[in-house]
Amino acid sequence: MKILHFLLFLSVAGFPQTAWEVINPLPQEKTINAVQIIKDSLVYAAGENGAFLHSNDYGITWQRKPQGVEKTFLSIYFADEMTGWLGAGGGEMYRTTDGGYNFNVVQTFPGRDIIKIKLNGNSGYACSREGELYRTNDGFSTYTVRVITNTEVISDILIRENGKGVAAGEDGGIYTTANEGETWVKSAYTAQGPLYGVTKIDNNRTAVYGFNGYLAVSSDEGVNWIAQNVGNSNLSSVEVTAGGEIVAANVTGEIYISRDAGITWEVSLSGDDVSYRGMAVSGNFIFAAGEYGVMSASTNNGTDWSYRSTGSRVRLNRIRFIDPDYGFIIGDKGLLLVTSDGGNTWEKKNTGTTKELFDFHLFKNGQGAFGIWLVGANGTHLQSSDTGKTFKNGAMAAVVGQNLRTVFMGDNLSRIAGDAGTSYESLGRWGSAGWRKAGNYGSNINFYDFWPTTPSIGFLVGSQGTIIRYFYYFRAVAQENISWEVPYELRSVFFIDQKFGWIVGE
Repeated sequence: MKILHFLLFLSVAGFPQTAWEVINPLPQEKTINAVQIIKDSLVYAAGENGAFLHSNDYGITWQRKPQGVEKTFLSIYFADEMTGWLGAGGGEMYRTTDGGYNFNVVQTFPGRDIIKIKLNGNSGYACSREGELYRTNDGFSTYTVRVITNTEVISDILIRENGKGVAAGEDGGIYTTANEGETWVKSAYTAQGPLYGVTKIDNNRTAVYGFNGYLAVSSDEGVNWIAQNVGNSNLSSVEVTAGGEIVAANVTGEIYISRDAGITWEVSLSGDDVSYRGMAVSGNFIFAAGEYGVMSASTNNGTDWSYRSTGSRVRLNRIRFIDPDYGFIIGDKGLLLVTSDGGNTWEKKNTGTTKELFDFHLFKNGQGAFGIWLVGANGTHLQSSDTGKTFKNGAMAAVVGQNLRTVFMGDNLSRIAGDAGTSYESLGRWGSAGWRKAGNYGSNINFYDFWPTTPSIGFLVGSQGTIIRYFYYFRAVAQENISWEVPYELRSVFFIDQKFGWIVGE
């Protein structure tokens, strides 16, 4: 029986204690779920893992607030610059009276996700995804509970000053109230997909929105609805500017705007395949934020936009440094970043593909530059001989249609492997000889990483606990299956010498 030992060594005395610094993206990397503009230039934002920050200059610069809470915030409401509430997943509601430097739990709703908070003075309401409405007259020191529904997840709620309101459900249900949420009635109209939000268009019209660009408007307090589509991606936020423009953000990085009360729509911002989660407007200022800390803003009602966050906005899949200064990062959408100053600045290279890149290998080509081999989704295999200035298709690009997830180039043996049992090898230096299929593995096995312990021995790891050890002697390759009996997904392998190594996975 083969046994793998998963080892973790920690030595406080043996290593200097250093801090980690986020350098991409800036100002921070956590997903933002909710934003609020207190006045034209002051913006508060809250999100995952305790993310809470504010800006005093339209989102150009940001300060993180040291509130010390690691919960995921789903909702935000500030009455003024100093006093505000945050609703969290799990049911905690936090309150600050010093602008967010300190938060205290003001109320707990066990097992609930607080998706909306709205107050006028100390009177107002909050709502949970689980369909409960909480009403208060003392800033949530105390509250009463009313049930919107117990058969559907509620995504958003709006109660107007006249006590009439609408709640939207993730099964397409629409619920209305005429008495400040005391009682609720399900509308006869049901959307044909999930709804993610409710917004006030004007004094007479209310909109619900959600799946595949769906947006429906009612002018009779939720009795009848007229539906349309704004793009074809799920809408995550809809707001109305002071000039009456309707702005809609979606989960694929597009922001639409209508300047004729919703009759026609135009794309106001596009280009990022990231999900906007929250949006706020004040005067002519529009601010949107979301996944991976992305932030965008317009100061002229959506005519022009600028990013308020910097850095790559796609998933980064692999990083390697060849010395303290020179490093490479690859990621989704064909991303390749190169640094020559220890990671302080990064230059984006054009790989010529928009496919996900999963792994790369670097080698000195003897011409004062580095050779780079990239592998990725759907058989992507790219080669560069000039440190990433230009790329061409590699040998596997025309052979394999599966995702290629690991590549290694050696003096004697090179290897590329990936999904559905894909494994190829070349016995030439840096893959210069012909490539051949290496082993017969089932289509249910995905390979994720390869590491050589010596020029003649290497390990390939993958799904279902798969571990293959390769031996190379006298231009012949042998292999040994030493798979672990526990079928974990093994994602990465690393050895520090011929005997001592790690394998990590799910």
